[in-house]
Amino acid sequence: MPQHFLQFARAVHTYAADALMGSGKVLQLPSTHLLGQNFSKPFNIKFVDADGDEKYGYQTCYGPAQSRNYGGMIAYLGDDKGLILPFDLAPVQIIIIPIIYKGKEDIVIKKTKEVKNLFKDKYIVKLDDSDESAGNKFYFWELKGVPIRIEIGPKDIEKKQVTVVIRHNGKKELVNEEDLQNKIDYIARNYTKELKEKSLIDFESQIECVYEMDAAVEAINNGKIVCCGFCSIDKDGEPCAEIVEKEVGGLVRGKRVDEEKNEFATCIVCGKPSKCTVY
Repeated sequence: MPQHFLQFARAVHTYAADALMGSGKVLQLPSTHLLGQNFSKPFNIKFVDADGDEKYGYQTCYGPAQSRNYGGMIAYLGDDKGLILPFDLAPVQIIIIPIIYKGKEDIVIKKTKEVKNLFKDKYIVKLDDSDESAGNKFYFWELKGVPIRIEIGPKDIEKKQVTVVIRHNGKKELVNEEDLQNKIDYIARNYTKELKEKSLIDFESQIECVYEMDAAVEAINNGKIVCCGFCSIDKDGEPCAEIVEKEVGGLVRGKRVDEEKNEFATCIVCGKPSKCTVY
């Protein structure tokens, strides 16, 4: 969105996106700057147009920042157990853990291989048949953010069922063998959708609209993103932005895109008529 007193030096417009972290802080993602002719003129960068006339070039400056996008995703979605990844981005989508008991090793490994073969052509599946304990395997693959864990032990085989665990919410469910394929397909289909829905709820809950400076300070201290009225994001509004930084402890990051929905009558700082909603 256009920034004025925060924009890139000598840019005509700056467009940026911030990702809201669970801590209440933001991580700036890709930014794009329209430089106009402000750099082509001093550096004498010209082109010949369709009429054969020389003109100064119009330039942009931008960074796709794909690594930062991924970093923001990891920082936001992860929890105390480790990574949480969208299903389609997970390097391993399903991990199968054999629950080994002495004397039952062969039948358990055989069944885990059968389950792996059931899904290997559709998903990225791994069977962890290492010598580590089941608990260590659970911990390791949770840390890696594998979306689905399937546990199979001798009692499960007797009952013709398996245990399915979903990484992002910890939900554990016993599933009959005959229903397993449909169940895994359902989880895979809805996994990323559920992440998005939870993220949207969290995002909206972290934004607090305020009308007074004291309320803004309290909201910032509680890890919220403040939404408020502001007199201007042009240069004449910069003194108010500096007061926000000094007294509230936050930065004006940008303005609401759909400006017709400016619901604030006055600027939170100076009391002048509000021209825009800022965050």
